[in-house]
Amino acid sequence: MQIAGPAIQINTEKVELALPKMKNDKATGADDLPNEFWELHGPAGVTWLTALLNQIIAHEQIP
Repeated sequence: MQIAGPAIQINTEKVELALPKMKNDKATGADDLPNEFWELHGPAGVTWLTALLNQIIAHEQIP
């Protein structure tokens, strides 16, 4: 899918704000990781997840 304009850039602040809004004890998605996984990994997990999301956006492909 082509999107007009520059690619979105996600920063760690956006990820940090989104994580607490995710509900715990819910079924996992395609990654098979529960939401609690990201909460338990703190800043390192936020940094890693931010980089992954930006890679997905840049390459328009989920690794």
